[in-house]
Amino acid sequence: MSDYDYSYSDDESIPDEIDISFVCKNQRNTLQKDESSSSENEEEIKKRKKDSKRLAKEAANRIDTESEDDIEPWSEPQAPDTNDATADPEEEYKLWVEREVSRLRAEITVGANITLDQARTRQQKLMSDAELAQLKAEKNPKKKEHMQFMQKYFHKGAFTIAEDNPRAQELLQRNYNTPVGEDLYDKKSLPAEMVVRGDDYQKKGRTKWTHLLNEDTTTLEMRNEARKLKKKEDTSIPDVHKKKKGNQ
Repeated sequence: MSDYDYSYSDDESIPDEIDISFVCKNQRNTLQKDESSSSENEEEIKKRKKDSKRLAKEAANRIDTESEDDIEPWSEPQAPDTNDATADPEEEYKLWVEREVSRLRAEITVGANITLDQARTRQQKLMSDAELAQLKAEKNPKKKEHMQFMQKYFHKGAFTIAEDNPRAQELLQRNYNTPVGEDLYDKKSLPAEMVVRGDDYQKKGRTKWTHLLNEDTTTLEMRNEARKLKKKEDTSIPDVHKKKKGNQ
């Protein structure tokens, strides 16, 4: 038998494991309070259970003693009135007829519009490009407005306006291409430096370029001039090698 082998008899029992936890000195008094409070909570829970059982028994006995006539039937509080029928059945029938007639009229109108659109589509497929352009011009005739020189363009906007408003009608029918303000003056007679919009004349940030048509953006003439100058320089310089060969 080795030193590490142990034998236990029947009389000896293996001790249970003990859960050891460290408690600070300042907190040792609180453990006793927690144990006392836990015991008080258990007593309160037991008392509540007893009270709840007693109340349940009293309620059951009260229901048994009461008769069915004494019990009030349940009714929904403030129930909305769902009865939309009128007192006069003839008036109600007239309203129903009006609703049905308007519904059938709308269905017939929608069906007729669909049939008409399909017929127009089939007809336009058989047309040529010239006929389609003529048809489009007849539907949307646009009069091209002539604007003055350097006139500022104003867009009327793409905002939704109520058509029943008289102010809206005036805004929709207004011609925004008519000149106003400084556009009323003819700027063609001014010098080229002064032909600018608004008060941009002699400002630091204004560019001096007005339009590409007024400026020479090609370099072909400059190349031709450079070639001419080079030829002149070549002809003006005497060829020394040719003279030496001739003397020899």
